[in-house]
Amino acid sequence: MDKVNNSSRVEWLDVLKCMIMYLVVVAHIIPTMERNEIGYYIYSFHMPLFFAISGMTFAIQCSKRDFTFVSLIKSKARGLLWPYLTLEFLTMFIWLYNFKILDNNDEGIVDLLIGVIYSNEGVYTAPSNAMWFCPTLFLTFLVFYLIRRIAHDNDGIVAVMSGVFGIAGWVFVEYIFEFSSPWHILVLPESVMCLSLGWLFMRHYDSCKILFDTNLKKAIIFVAGLVIGFISAYSNVRISMASNEYGNFILFLCAVIGFGVSCIVLSMWLPPLKLFKFIGRNTIVILAFHAPIFRFLERFNDFTKWMITEHALRTGTVVFLICIPICYIFERFFPFLIGRKKKKAA
Repeated sequence: MDKVNNSSRVEWLDVLKCMIMYLVVVAHIIPTMERNEIGYYIYSFHMPLFFAISGMTFAIQCSKRDFTFVSLIKSKARGLLWPYLTLEFLTMFIWLYNFKILDNNDEGIVDLLIGVIYSNEGVYTAPSNAMWFCPTLFLTFLVFYLIRRIAHDNDGIVAVMSGVFGIAGWVFVEYIFEFSSPWHILVLPESVMCLSLGWLFMRHYDSCKILFDTNLKKAIIFVAGLVIGFISAYSNVRISMASNEYGNFILFLCAVIGFGVSCIVLSMWLPPLKLFKFIGRNTIVILAFHAPIFRFLERFNDFTKWMITEHALRTGTVVFLICIPICYIFERFFPFLIGRKKKKAA
């Protein structure tokens, strides 16, 4: 196994997290249903790549410490489940304002609490529907840990087992039975497969460095990835992990890998600004607040509704920027709400 300890690798990974978080935000407001819409292509890879990025980060974490199953549960519960609960609770007040005051919705606090517990808006409404990712990622880590243990940390066996698990899950929801499961349990086969892709890539990144050691090679990989991703996404249906909609499995996987590789190369080209690093470590806050802000803008007045309808990409960008000071507030004053310890003054 290659050691995962190169600091420059972490820098481009921070940029990648920031980039994909931005795509997640804008994809939740721009049109995504037709092949002539950019959102259609963002949907083909943005959430699968988020799971893959989690695998990359996990590979780095595991190079620094050994996780037991119990310590993994504690670590990921603190980093995923606790922020999920606190941020859903806080965004509940925004939801109540949006839907009870501005929209006269019949649903109340009890309905929202059930939605938080079930974590699948296809069945129960939640204050921030994008937060489904957190409990699903928590389960994904646990399943992936068990796969690694069964495979005795043999990367080849891990790859095969994760791939078979992904295919089996796709067959199940495509041809056998599909329902809106709690915590999006039926997403696990694909989320585990995507997480393992990121894990394996980062574990063997040192061996792959030769592919990225010149700008010419990066440019070729970048263009090839875009072409493969675009053709695969165009030839497939609209992808939605939250709804277990993958279409053709091979086309789905090719789109994720193609666009994913292009995003990795782009993140290597971009400067590792402190702002990118800050956003990268606070994606969970942006994940929680961007959708409630969109809902507020949709209902606040005719102008904000018009902005969302006619200038979706610009509005999405503005909302993404609005979330940055919210991230600062949490990191500076309330880190315990997102599972972190307060930094000691120097």
